[in-house]
Amino acid sequence: MRRILLLALLCLPTACSLFGSSQPRYVVFFGDGEATMDDQGRQIVAAASDDALAHPGSSIVVAGFADPSGTVEVNAKLIRARVETVSKAMTGRGLPASRIQTRDMGQVEFALNSQESRRVVISVAPR
Repeated sequence: MRRILLLALLCLPTACSLFGSSQPRYVVFFGDGEATMDDQGRQIVAAASDDALAHPGSSIVVAGFADPSGTVEVNAKLIRARVETVSKAMTGRGLPASRIQTRDMGQVEFALNSQESRRVVISVAPR
């Protein structure tokens, strides 16, 4: 039991640094099988873009996720389409495409409802 407690205490600083990140994150949710943003999604992208433009040295990562329904191939296409939708909206607000890194995070299980998984997360972090 002491070994488990010691191991947990040793891992605590690493876990806190992983989950306690101070970098702003913006989350855009999508409908089932959709890659178009609603008004709330556009507002979130506008806020993320404004933040990135206000911090010219920051790096921007646009990461897409999908729920586990559907095939891996279909979800991969959907993730790419969602990431592209968000990235294009950001460049449309004046952010250079060269500053945006994109990531396909794949299918993820959801805790409460499937919409949690149908998302794109925008991270704006200092370099």
